Amino acid sequence: MKITKSIVVIYKALLISCLIFTVGTRTKAQAFIDATADATALPVTIVSFSGSVVNNGIMVQWTTTSEINNSHFIVQKSVDGVSFNNIGTLTAKGSINTIANYALLDNASIDKGKFYYRLQQVDKDGKLSFSKVIVIQISTSSTSGITIYPSPITNQSCTVQLTKMPKGNYQIQMLNLNGSVISKHNYSQTGTETTIQLQLPNVVAGTYIIQVSSVNDGAVFSKKVLVL
Repeated sequence: MKITKSIVVIYKALLISCLIFTVGTRTKAQAFIDATADATALPVTIVSFSGSVVNNGIMVQWTTTSEINNSHFIVQKSVDGVSFNNIGTLTAKGSINTIANYALLDNASIDKGKFYYRLQQVDKDGKLSFSKVIVIQISTSSTSGITIYPSPITNQSCTVQLTKMPKGNYQIQMLNLNGSVISKHNYSQTGTETTIQLQLPNVVAGTYIIQVSSVNDGAVFSKKVLVL
């Protein structure tokens, strides 16, 4: 009888230990799931991220529609699309549910070449997330395949001839030297050459940039023009 009682006591002890272990394990597992969910949640909604060639470099711009516990953004740049370096930091709005616009000028990108940009978003608790990568390509007139005439532009119109451009969808814009869009058109490159007539009403005399952006891969080709 004593042996039976001992067996029952031992069984109850083992059962309680198993229950404690099970509950503890479940709690740790749930904590890991919660932590993982928090790590993958995106505290910032970025609705646009782009770059444009301006007078003294490349203007990197992005727009958010909501931010939660957001500390700052770091703009990163690469020349090969693999290794990125920090080129600037902008303080974030914190926690908002309204539209916020950001911009950073990369004035080191004034020579021809292909440049890659991405955003590193940092929470106030140190968590990180990354944006998509955009590609900006600066080309000289001899390699870009962009011919504009008449040059200088007169009579508030010009013809843009595009050659040696990969087939695909493009957007052509006229920008002032601050990066503001003066005129914008969409077109498809289906052959080796495309000619587009731009009407430029109410454009005042000055220096502008004709920028052709690939919708497919983000590559940007540009050329300065003078309007009389």
